[in-house]
Amino acid sequence: MVTIPPDSDMTSIRPGEEVDVDPARLITEVVVGPREQSRIFNLVQVIMKRYGLPQAVKASDRLKARVAPGLNDAG
Repeated sequence: MVTIPPDSDMTSIRPGEEVDVDPARLITEVVVGPREQSRIFNLVQVIMKRYGLPQAVKASDRLKARVAPGLNDAG
């Protein structure tokens, strides 16, 4: 198993080689799908905590109505 160097130079790693990764460095945020029930959101938070991952968990807002800029302007 290869450990990724601190400078993230992965050019020395051969294709197909097993690489040790740190999920805390790899994951920047977790977004739960907009159609998921609140229990799934809570479950994801519990899993993140169990594995010591500090990244924020948020619910997607992709299905919310959006207003184009300038459409609500009076005048």
